[in-house]
Amino acid sequence: MLRRNSFARADKAKGRFRSYLLGALNHFLADQKNRAGAEKRGGQVVIVSLDDDPEGRYRQEPASLDPPESLFDRRWRVALLDEAFRRLEREYSPADKSLLFQELKGFLAAEVGPGGYDNAAQQLNSNPSAIAAAVFRLRKRYAELVRIVAAETLANPVEVEDELRQLFV
Repeated sequence: MLRRNSFARADKAKGRFRSYLLGALNHFLADQKNRAGAEKRGGQVVIVSLDDDPEGRYRQEPASLDPPESLFDRRWRVALLDEAFRRLEREYSPADKSLLFQELKGFLAAEVGPGGYDNAAQQLNSNPSAIAAAVFRLRKRYAELVRIVAAETLANPVEVEDELRQLFV
């Protein structure tokens, strides 16, 4: 009240100053109650930044004549995939899975030809068929996490498949 100089609006003709103060207090308490109960920006949802370094991403973006909508879609795809990758990496962060993830993460995007798992098998003291199975599980979980991250950005999670189809066509 002091900061906004609300006392200047008080009118003697409308009643007593005590009544004015009581009304102001009631308004203040009602506002505080509303603020305490408000669910701003998603309420109890934890907000996860999908873009840690926006300036760095801007510098990496190639200069093009693409319309802004396609640039936005490209950046959104990258942010979605990056967040899913970070979650996957956290799932593999326990000490017993960390080395496995470091060896296999390169297989997420690359197609593997015959004998492509041999080096990873040697590094992990395993056999190529076990590595192939581990890569299959890793890719499957990554795809699940991409769907989960996309669903978290939508008002209606049923629209996930449509959203992914639009982004990755």
